[in-house]
Amino acid sequence: MQAVYINRPSNPDQKIEEPMVLYILCLIAEKFSYCCELSLFINIWQMQKVWNDKTIFNLYYNNIPPRAFFLEREKAEDIMNGVRNAKKHKHKNKDDLEVIHLGMKLINDMKEDLLSYFKSHLKRVHIYEMIDLLDEKIATILPYILPKDKEYYTNNELFQFLHEVIVDSEEIMFFHCFPEVFTKGNALNIEENKPVIDNSKQNFISLPLFKIPGCSDLSAANMKYIRSKMLPYIKPLSELIYELKEMAAGEVFGLELFRKVQEIYSKISIESQKIQDLIKNEIYFQQFINSKEKYIDFFLYAGVGSLDTLIYLFQRNKVIEDFSATALRKNIERQYDLQSCDAFLYWDIRDMEGNIIE
Repeated sequence: MQAVYINRPSNPDQKIEEPMVLYILCLIAEKFSYCCELSLFINIWQMQKVWNDKTIFNLYYNNIPPRAFFLEREKAEDIMNGVRNAKKHKHKNKDDLEVIHLGMKLINDMKEDLLSYFKSHLKRVHIYEMIDLLDEKIATILPYILPKDKEYYTNNELFQFLHEVIVDSEEIMFFHCFPEVFTKGNALNIEENKPVIDNSKQNFISLPLFKIPGCSDLSAANMKYIRSKMLPYIKPLSELIYELKEMAAGEVFGLELFRKVQEIYSKISIESQKIQDLIKNEIYFQQFINSKEKYIDFFLYAGVGSLDTLIYLFQRNKVIEDFSATALRKNIERQYDLQSCDAFLYWDIRDMEGNIIE
């Protein structure tokens, strides 16, 4: 399965769940692409091998809290200007060499502080143990919220990417769950016999899959082991999700589509139960559950909805503003019927009693 997850820095509602989303994707997706607020920290950490002096200097003064500076920026800039001037001299005297040495020590101290700061932050948000899994072989950081010349990428670039994801992509969209959207009025349970379809409510079909204990603080070794155990079980389910995606692409949202999805779901539920049994019997999950007085579960679902509903979900998730959603609809409907459909994934969080955490 190839998935895509997008969350914008402007969306404070989801910051807490971001580590959990990446944890789930690491376990269930063969490959995935993502952008979220944590992308900034992950990208910086992963690029440390190619940091140059200028990068280290800017990262230090743009990320380390000012109260923790061991040297004011103006004084550090004076030292680095002196280093640049000293390096220009063809024949360097003792003073030049001392200035260059001072600059090297300054940069090394900054780098040491940066690594300590970012490592501490990544551990605090339960991402550090995932770093090895979040490499380019598995995970790709999308650039839409990474700094570009001290500015954020424009909405136009994100707009074009979303257009491609919605109408012409093999990646499965992975949505954050807002209970009022996904469980109260919008979602049509696949097991209903007489669903009431109301496109004005942005209805979509909801297909329960399985639940995973929310233990994103697993060690890297344990997470890799669980991933290796889960992926062979995920593969048959992924093939059915893609079958669902292909079938939905030629259908208009309505009762006829609902019946066709029900037919595929009979096979999906069998594969989902196999995965649930694997999770239930996995020793690391058992150890986690037994060691906690309280824990949360992530419930994973597949969804089938119209292109119009998918745009609404990106809009509701604050990935795009209202005016961009309107423009995206107009752009897509030039070539496609907005009531034609696609499949996606979403999740919610529940406590030990099965209550949705809002």
